[in-house]
Amino acid sequence: MKVYNLFSNGKLYCNDEEYLSNSPQTISLKEISERVKVGQGYLRKISIDDIITCVDSVLEDWSARDGEIQKQLAPHGLNFLIYWFRASHLRQISDNSLLGNRKVVDDFCFIPSNNYEAMANPRGIIAHWLSGNVPMLGMLSLIQGILTKNANILKVSKEHYHFIPLLLNSFNKVVVKNKSGNEILGSEIIKSVAAIYFERDDMEAQNQLSQIADVRVAWGNMEAVETIMNLPKHYGTIDVIFGPRTSFMVVGKEFLQNEKDAEQIAKKAALDGSLFEQRGCNSPHTVFVEDGNPVTPLQFAELLSIEMEKLEKKIPKQPIASADSLKILKYRAEYDIKGEAFYSKGTEWSVLYSEDDKGLAVPCYNRTLFVRPVKDILEVAEYCNHHTQSAGAALSPERKKIFAKAVTSKGVDRVPEIGNMTLYEIPWDGMFLMHQFVRWCRL
Repeated sequence: MKVYNLFSNGKLYCNDEEYLSNSPQTISLKEISERVKVGQGYLRKISIDDIITCVDSVLEDWSARDGEIQKQLAPHGLNFLIYWFRASHLRQISDNSLLGNRKVVDDFCFIPSNNYEAMANPRGIIAHWLSGNVPMLGMLSLIQGILTKNANILKVSKEHYHFIPLLLNSFNKVVVKNKSGNEILGSEIIKSVAAIYFERDDMEAQNQLSQIADVRVAWGNMEAVETIMNLPKHYGTIDVIFGPRTSFMVVGKEFLQNEKDAEQIAKKAALDGSLFEQRGCNSPHTVFVEDGNPVTPLQFAELLSIEMEKLEKKIPKQPIASADSLKILKYRAEYDIKGEAFYSKGTEWSVLYSEDDKGLAVPCYNRTLFVRPVKDILEVAEYCNHHTQSAGAALSPERKKIFAKAVTSKGVDRVPEIGNMTLYEIPWDGMFLMHQFVRWCRL
């Protein structure tokens, strides 16, 4: 067993991509678990509002335009985290997740709707297995783990493994004063967190981390999450799975009566289809467009291609692997023959259309959108199941509610407006995450 210590006890041990090859340093998981438990003691002494204020202050370091964090992590979704972790948003999601009163993690509080006092105690140690394709998303479960006063151990992916430790180290720079005038130390808060790495086939390390955990959070593809779920665990451990899911969008006749309205939807759709390079489970791959309107599905595909080109100039695409490039070129050649293919000069983006295509497209990722005509938007419900997560919708309020009832009954969890698909909202994947991270106690 070989476990690399990337960040623990408030200390950064790795800050570049050479650490694993240059350092023989390892650490025992027992030692890691003891460290984060000690750090958890500080979380119990301060309020959730103190923690939120501290997280909000960390954003200043993450936002510094000339800073190393922005330079390295901005292309990988950092600015989304900055938006998500602002104090007002953390207060809102905490209240929404914790019976309407986030202060239940601090003390017993009266819950008017239930007419009793309740407190939400941390479950203990949360082990997070992070995905390599969207490394930043693990910060969403981590911060909610900290807000619920749990200790947290992050098993990062080998791809960009130094990203999370860099973000954690920013807490060491933060000292804030609460309303009582007491200093809240980011350096003490972050001692409740550790980031480690070990090889995926190191089953001794996998088993030990699993047995340490009171909550197991798994991000990743089907093979990864199934491996984690099959690891031994102690009685009472809670599992939270963020596995492989796909998403799509629908454009109704309401927005296809003239080119101006269709163009506005295409602009929003391009944003959803570009962020995170479509690696998020909430990223759309298929665009269903209602047929029989002044703006046809093919015309909408062309409008979408124009907006994809514009957006690529604003949000440049990162280089991709040669295998991904070959896959994109294969799809383009296929649709040049059987339908219409709109694409950039390089492999930056592609919009592919065919009248004969049915159902959800197999994701190609890397800003590749498949546009497909449908006679009626409600037909799309038959393609949905528990593997489909989000259905972005450009529909009238009345039709959207009818559509939402149809697709959510099949397994879809979210029906956001097009343009908002890649926002990470609560509930997420059908759950309030903080609710999973606490034990509810009552007087």
